[in-house]
Amino acid sequence: MSNKNIIPKERAYNPKYTPPPLQVAFTIDDEIISPTGGITIFSGLPKNGKTFFLTATIASYFLNDDLFKLRLKLPVDKPLITYMDTETPEHSFYKNIDLIKKFSNGRFNDQNFQAYRLRGLDSNEMITLIENYVINTPLCGCIVIDGLLELVIDENSPNEAKRIDNMLKNIGNNYNVTILAVLHTNRGGNDTNGKLGSRMDKTADSVLLIKKNKEQKNVYDLTGTLLRYAKKELETISIRREDNNVHYVETEKPFKQRTYKDWTLQEHKHLASITIPQRGYTYKEMLDDIQASQAIGVSYSKQIVKVWIAEKIISQKQDKLYYYNP
Repeated sequence: MSNKNIIPKERAYNPKYTPPPLQVAFTIDDEIISPTGGITIFSGLPKNGKTFFLTATIASYFLNDDLFKLRLKLPVDKPLITYMDTETPEHSFYKNIDLIKKFSNGRFNDQNFQAYRLRGLDSNEMITLIENYVINTPLCGCIVIDGLLELVIDENSPNEAKRIDNMLKNIGNNYNVTILAVLHTNRGGNDTNGKLGSRMDKTADSVLLIKKNKEQKNVYDLTGTLLRYAKKELETISIRREDNNVHYVETEKPFKQRTYKDWTLQEHKHLASITIPQRGYTYKEMLDDIQASQAIGVSYSKQIVKVWIAEKIISQKQDKLYYYNP
């Protein structure tokens, strides 16, 4: 048998091996978005606020704290974060870095940050530069690629999509570098573009969608569309852009009136204890008393009594009256 047909031993499952604990690199509202060496995609239509969320994520690393609920951490031995801009002109490139510094609130560290503007280079040249950079920069713990579409000639080419996919996997798996990348969505605004987008949806540890808020001017919303590690759905994060400033927008949750469906068993017991006298109550007397004390209709009152009977909070005796069971 030819050696090329033999799977290397290091690829085999080892029952005696226990992998190290998951190292978390990126969280949103304390939910895991990406492990160290993982891939996160910031998606959305062009000029829809992706870079603002991206710069805030980078700044959170220097703050060593949450920023708009975003938090990026790097290993101690890989403290360098590198920003590769493939899209924007010079003015925007420097403006974005200024925003990172502003968000960092005086804690920005030039020694742990490098940035390169690759706009105008051939896509193959960009890929080679990024790969060689990671290979020759062992201190790099996170690489930011803004944006991925510039690395391909045809976004619908399966071969080009696979090449980018393999490159990102290699960077993450073999060099333990966390990847944050920007990828545009189609005109509908929800799905990432082409074959490259389909690949990234499958490979990435998370895909975040940024959209303009339809009701508030200059407000952009971030939601999690594909999340591998998060245990719950992310609440929408909204930021307002005003000139070169970005502000967190508190999302007001609509008021929801608390009904009997939200009550605890203890609350049901308390209401039953103060409703039903020791002498007992007829079914109609119970309903009348509950309606009066809770200012609700007959239907809700019947539902409450139904809960009381099911939970054995009350019981009907031989005299056909209902009594509270302490």
